[in-house]
Amino acid sequence: MALTAAKTLFLMSLVIAGFALGASFDMIPIIPFPEIWIMTSAYILLAVSRLTGEG
Repeated sequence: MALTAAKTLFLMSLVIAGFALGASFDMIPIIPFPEIWIMTSAYILLAVSRLTGEG
């Protein structure tokens, strides 16, 4: 149970970091491919749905 909670927190931190980088995309284009963020978001959502048993 603790491991699942740790994984969920880790994924949530990744999502927050992704949103933070995406928000500053116009100012600091570190990665010039927004498709990377789209695919990463989709993968994280899929992983979260599998962790919570929804998928």
